[in-house]
Amino acid sequence: MATMSSVTYAVNRGQHLATGRRWAILLAGGEGERLRGVTAVRYGEHRPKQYCTFWGDRSMLQWTMDRAASLAEATRTKVVIGNGHEPLYTESVPDPHCGEMIIQPKNNGTLPGILLPLSHILVEDPNATVILMPSDHYIFPMDVFIQRARRAMELAECHPNKLVLLGAVPDSPVPDYGWVQYGSGYGTTDDRAAKPVTAFLEKPGESLARRLYRNGWLWNTMIVAAKVSLMWQTAHECEDHLLHRFETYRQTVRAVREGRVPDHHRQLALEHLYKGIGSADFSRDILQCRPERCTILPMTDVFWCDCGHPERLRQIMARAGEIQTGPMYTADGRGMFRLSSSATAAMG
Repeated sequence: MATMSSVTYAVNRGQHLATGRRWAILLAGGEGERLRGVTAVRYGEHRPKQYCTFWGDRSMLQWTMDRAASLAEATRTKVVIGNGHEPLYTESVPDPHCGEMIIQPKNNGTLPGILLPLSHILVEDPNATVILMPSDHYIFPMDVFIQRARRAMELAECHPNKLVLLGAVPDSPVPDYGWVQYGSGYGTTDDRAAKPVTAFLEKPGESLARRLYRNGWLWNTMIVAAKVSLMWQTAHECEDHLLHRFETYRQTVRAVREGRVPDHHRQLALEHLYKGIGSADFSRDILQCRPERCTILPMTDVFWCDCGHPERLRQIMARAGEIQTGPMYTADGRGMFRLSSSATAAMG
């Protein structure tokens, strides 16, 4: 097995190990309850935020699809949506060929929303490399982000026993984000190089968030690249009962694909699956469960924001244009990039 330092060297040299194909999973199954007031005013009715256009001329889901299109073929892009979202999806994504829609019967949190498309990808391409992408993020600049995401997928291919997470550099102690502590780099002092994860902490609250911010923790973006088999194995280790039920569903998906049972058996198995599972969170129940299996790539030159809170969304909506046209970053004493004072003032 290659060491992480040799893996990083291989990625830098553009070398690739034999792998399966690259896939993208877009998470668009949330109901956007925290933004209900915002979306109701904007559209005259509530709609989940991923189907809303807050800046530019595209919905948040469309922006996410644009990013995914540079990372995986449309035929290898799975878009997980909620029950009853089909009309909004069709309205928001007029091109039916930009990804395969998978409808979850109900929203049971991010972990079931990830295991559902993984069940299909494991059948279609057992050696696949997958990148997870939530659909409620503001990310700029896109071209630099794509470079970082490709690097994460390359690392996942070269080091198949690692979950590779993209980490955002905090500009404030946000209490309802996930936070990630990392150790020293794998034989390099490059701030942008892969680093071992030592701890995860979800939504720490205001007081603890201030301490994590001072101590240099990163934000958990939940943008993760890994081999599909490793994601499945880690879920088995951390959430065995849940994974067992999805394994039964996966076997039905395989049987349908091989023509051993009629197609409608897949839908029956899906409905049965969701009747017997509770809620589970990918960050809390998987990443936090196995931090030693994770490595993180700090996005020191990318601005990232989870737009799930009304105030954060307001800030991005108010000044998105100004942020994109002006100087945005300045280097701090550690060589890390922070929002420039002018950009910070523009957002506030």
